[in-house]
Amino acid sequence: MMEMQLKAFPDLRIDVEQILASGDHVIVRARLTGTHKGNFAGIAPTNKSVSWRSCNIVEVRNGKAIRSRIYSDNATLFEQLGVLSIPRAKAAG
Repeated sequence: MMEMQLKAFPDLRIDVEQILASGDHVIVRARLTGTHKGNFAGIAPTNKSVSWRSCNIVEVRNGKAIRSRIYSDNATLFEQLGVLSIPRAKAAG
């Protein structure tokens, strides 16, 4: 996945916003930013600057990462790339 992201967003920047550790788990919240310069998930390059958030949960045993899960806000990313439209709620009243 990272290889695909780096090809699609060659200037990809990952800023860590928060690190939490509990027992044998480490959680990292991050903001990713970049310019869409290459094919990403079948989406041709748009040259748009985008920003989205991600969360990585890592399980550690004996000082080594044994399992990792990444949860990413792809809806926000796809909306910025122009391939997804998210309806906005209207204020009451």
